[in-house]
Amino acid sequence: MKLVKKLGIIITSVALCVGSVGVVSADDIKIPAKLETPHYSSTYDGGSVLLEWEPDLSIDGYEIEYAYASGKKTTVKDIKDDCYCEIPCEKNFYRVRVRAYVKDENEKKYYGEWSDYGYFAKDLSHQDVETEGYVVNKKKKIKVTWNKIKGATKYEIYMSTADRTGFKKVKTVKKNKNTFTITKFRKKKLKKGRTYYVRVRAVAKVGNRVLKTPMEESVQAYISAY
Repeated sequence: MKLVKKLGIIITSVALCVGSVGVVSADDIKIPAKLETPHYSSTYDGGSVLLEWEPDLSIDGYEIEYAYASGKKTTVKDIKDDCYCEIPCEKNFYRVRVRAYVKDENEKKYYGEWSDYGYFAKDLSHQDVETEGYVVNKKKKIKVTWNKIKGATKYEIYMSTADRTGFKKVKTVKKNKNTFTITKFRKKKLKKGRTYYVRVRAVAKVGNRVLKTPMEESVQAYISAY
């Protein structure tokens, strides 16, 4: 069993991702099939991202390759026992692909075809987004500030009165901005003594593909009643 810790919650993951093919000669090698595209699973505190893919029980291991979405700064990792990988993630959009391999009696590796590329970025969480609720001349406001994601073409700001549901887009801003002040929600003025929840999403375009950061975590904003 492997234990993966995320935000104080222990998630148990059964390591059934790689089977054993035993020792085989080069003449007996069966090249692994092309794998499904890896997909984003979650963002950890600290900014690393968990990626997962469908297991192949007939192989000896995997290689995962990730780079900026532009193709720069490529890294390749060998994964022997799992069908997931935790990747340290900077403030950027990434692309990722994976392939399986088997080994012969001399430990020589024989690789299958690379999967198609998947794209991902870290969630803009409480480590990246700050909110400040205040009142100026009887006007209730929430100032939202966030860390930029390289390659983003715009940012979308969402808000709700609940932590997990009911989010509505309140504004889309250009890529050169990293702050916005909210004065209304659902066409109504903000209220004193009310807690609001904010999420920010970065949007990018790579070729004809539109990429968006996940929205998993809300950042609380409170407007004092005094």
